[in-house]
Amino acid sequence: MKYSFIIIAGLLAFSACDSGDIYPKEEEYSGRNVNVTLHFFGVNAWPEEYELKLTSFGDNEDTPLTTLLLEKNDEGSGTYLMHNVPFEAKNIAVSIMNNRKWVCNLNEQQLSGSETNISLSDMNVNLVQYNRIQEQVFNQCTACHGGAGGLYLTEDKSYDALVNKASSTHPDKMLVEPGLPNSSFIITVLTDAQATKTNHTTLSSLKNDDITLLKEWIKAGAKKE
Repeated sequence: MKYSFIIIAGLLAFSACDSGDIYPKEEEYSGRNVNVTLHFFGVNAWPEEYELKLTSFGDNEDTPLTTLLLEKNDEGSGTYLMHNVPFEAKNIAVSIMNNRKWVCNLNEQQLSGSETNISLSDMNVNLVQYNRIQEQVFNQCTACHGGAGGLYLTEDKSYDALVNKASSTHPDKMLVEPGLPNSSFIITVLTDAQATKTNHTTLSSLKNDDITLLKEWIKAGAKKE
């Protein structure tokens, strides 16, 4: 009788503790799901040291609310789904980021409506656009090339100062010769200290990604778009 009481009590305790959940609950999303197809151009300039991300933004245009890392897409197009996009998000963008710090947007689209699941129009993403060149590369150089004379690399002057312009130290060479990265003197300056007798290669904070981007932009015609 004593043992029967113990068994019954144990069964009652087990049933009181059992919630009935045999399997863990599926993950629940608190925001919206945004689906978009991206078409990439200039994939040879896909970042490796920086990050290419699908991002959502609210009122603060420099700080993403959510991000989704985009792996390199050699096929040129892909469809992506981003979960947990807050309802306060106003835009979806394709962004270049550096150690979680926003650098620039390559394209963006406005979010509207209150639906939980949203499909956006296709977006074109030009990886060699000039906006990226300025924000990612030249903005690192403005401490020395931002108004003290010589070569200006600020946002309002950099393009006209470089493209089809002869070097002041090597007049026979163009700083940027559209379509010809190997003939563009800016690439020589940034990669070959012995050839130019300069110290840009040691003073510069530029990464390999930055040099690759410059080369691919010049190869694509060095366009201001």
